[in-house]
Formats: sequence, C-alpha cells, structure tokens
Amino acid sequence: MGADIGAEDKHISKDKHILVKHEATGEIYDGDIAKEIAGIPRNAKGTINPPEGAKYKIFIQSTSNNRVLQSGTLFIYDARDDIPKDSDD
Repeated sequence: MGADIGAEDKHISKDKHILVKHEATGEIYDGDIAKEIAGIPRNAKGTINPPEGAKYKIFIQSTSNNRVLQSGTLFIYDARDDIPKDSDD
C-alpha cells in the first residue's frame, strides 16, 4: 500500500487510505488519526502539504495495478492476503 509523498503536495480522495510514520519513534498510524496528523478532514478529500523538516513520513494508498515507482521511493507493501494460513496438521 502506498508510496511516500516526499516534499510535494498531494491531493487525496476521501476513499484513499493513508499511513503516517513518526520518524523518531518508528510508530505507524492509520485511519482517522493518520488523516488528522496529515491535515486531511475525515470523509472528505484533501491536500497534504508536507512541511520542511517534518517529523512524519506519509504514505498514500496506490490503487494502480501497474504503478511505476521512481528510484529512491519508499514503499509499504501489505502482504496480509498473501500470507499462508496455518493448517491444522
């Protein structure tokens, strides 16, 4: 899920999921808390304007099936659906 927005503004639709990582602690926030930190209203589209020297990295859900990542882009991949289920053997 998502690519780091870096230093540029991004317009976010209300249906996109975002994650926010606190740089100092490594904690990752999602849902309404992440949107609040990023300055996006709940259930509304918004624009993220990352400040210089921000203490958070913001990741935005990519819904593209063929996203081409630029060199050096940070990316979070959600593999939960790909993790094999435990068997009862």
